[in-house]
Amino acid sequence: MNRSALVLMAAVALCLRLLWIFSIDHRGFGDNLWIDDHRARGLIKQGSYHYEGIKTAFYPVGYPFFLSLVYRISGPSLITAKIANAILGTILCLITALIAKELFNPRTGIIAGWIMVFYPNNIFYSSIVMSEVLLASLLAFTVFLIISSQTRKFYLILCGILLGLCILVRPVAIILPVCILIYWIWGDKTGFKKSLLRFVLLLCCVVIVLSPWTIRNYKVMNHFVLVSTNGGVNFWMAHVHGGYAEAPRRFGGNWSYPASSPEQEVVAEQQAYREAFEHLKQYPLEPLKRFPKKLIRFFYADIDGLLNNSGFPVVKSISGIPALIPSLPVSLPTFCKWLLYFYAQGFYMLLFITAAAGIIQCIRTMQRRSYYLIILIVAWTLFHTLIFFPLARYRFPLMSLFVVFSAFYLAQTRLTLRKNTQ
Repeated sequence: MNRSALVLMAAVALCLRLLWIFSIDHRGFGDNLWIDDHRARGLIKQGSYHYEGIKTAFYPVGYPFFLSLVYRISGPSLITAKIANAILGTILCLITALIAKELFNPRTGIIAGWIMVFYPNNIFYSSIVMSEVLLASLLAFTVFLIISSQTRKFYLILCGILLGLCILVRPVAIILPVCILIYWIWGDKTGFKKSLLRFVLLLCCVVIVLSPWTIRNYKVMNHFVLVSTNGGVNFWMAHVHGGYAEAPRRFGGNWSYPASSPEQEVVAEQQAYREAFEHLKQYPLEPLKRFPKKLIRFFYADIDGLLNNSGFPVVKSISGIPALIPSLPVSLPTFCKWLLYFYAQGFYMLLFITAAAGIIQCIRTMQRRSYYLIILIVAWTLFHTLIFFPLARYRFPLMSLFVVFSAFYLAQTRLTLRKNTQ
């Protein structure tokens, strides 16, 4: 995989994302699309992370902090935030190609990169000021460094920094260091002692990255808060309510209103956890019963990036989609908007099928076990859907990893067909 191939890949990827960004007209939409933008501006103007004047840790600080750095360079602007997402999406294409090259071969890397270039959600999320593309890029870069530079201390330190940033963007990533440790012991087979020493170095770097924010939270809230305080509300919604919805007002610090004080935000989170665990004591098997339905909901569609450009509409069933497609804020005939929908869903279905086939083929034929790390990360994400709720956008950071397996299957199929025709 030569440099010119990567340059061409990057150029096409960036052009597609910029074309999409400048085709979208978000004027007239409410503040729901720009919550992280407001927080980033607050970090610059007031030098604090707050919501309606009250210091908060309800939402993770990672993405707003990233935007604040971009804004300090270029000035606060929604178009700047979107262009930053487009650049991140382009970088994600290149990292995906490098992961596939490292795991398999250069041909598979090229295929994986081009799949990611045209992957619909990687284009559609460029115009939404949210953390998905940043988290996906950080995760993919971490995976690449782990599988390609496992014994080098500098790269382990860099991985620790990246993992810390992942956790600041979305705290569910806190389990990733454990996934890496299991991979080192199980897949890499370097021995328990060496794996543990690597893990300690990795964990120290993660702690160093998280410490400033955790210390800030303790000073502001008089409680230990590692990253954010929305875990209790999310846990409550998943088990008491049964899905993603506005939680009761007693859990102050929710989406539409602030807590009365930073301390109250922590108290509300603890109350939410207590109520959820009390519910689970009465219905202990309910999460297992819901899991198949959650799994289907997590994987059945990949149109969230497209529809979220319409202001995060609530889609309760497939029958509700026809009413939403015409409202897409892009200057195209309704017929073309429907083509975008079928492009997104059709591309995803083919990707999902070929990725599943690629995983099976890897398990059957591959001697090198570097891909075990990806399997562990996917397994943790699926387990997380059992604990919380399966929003489709939570799957986006995994898609570059699925693309790697899809590319492997396509490369092997192409090689087999070529042999059969000779």
